[in-house]
Amino acid sequence: MTQEILKSKGVDEVNYALIASRLGISRSSIYNYFDSIDVLIADVLIDELLSMKDLLSTNLKGRENPRDIIYVWVHTSLNYIIDGRHTLVQSFGALDFPAHKRMQLGVLHQELTMPLIKALEQIGISNPSRVASQISVLTNLCVKRIQDGNNPDEEIEAILNLLDAGLNLGLHK
Repeated sequence: MTQEILKSKGVDEVNYALIASRLGISRSSIYNYFDSIDVLIADVLIDELLSMKDLLSTNLKGRENPRDIIYVWVHTSLNYIIDGRHTLVQSFGALDFPAHKRMQLGVLHQELTMPLIKALEQIGISNPSRVASQISVLTNLCVKRIQDGNNPDEEIEAILNLLDAGLNLGLHK
């Protein structure tokens, strides 16, 4: 429920009163579980990243070929972002979460990128973390182009072709 409120109202409009009224509970009930609205929002974000992690794990299950892993990682990430589930994550970038929540979010982000980094390492990329960051930037650019009205399939094809050429992966067969 909080996730839907955040998506529809935005971060600035979310407060205990709104959440409590939508859930049909008292504000004090929410205070029992969350020290602040920032902690509540951080927990929603953590849940969203865990959902992405589960999806990625499911899609990567049984894959050992690093080229397949890179392809599936990029494709899964793009589809997750394109279908709107990642907009919540993107909107929280500027918030100042408590240190323990920032640490949790950082660990989750590392866990999300680890399959990509390991696959890049396996194909001999000398600085796989940097290249994984660059792939993430390309992914975000692809999403921006799709949001601007470009064809999603063509944009995904373009990023995969760029990766093919840049990493000599042979992702497209």
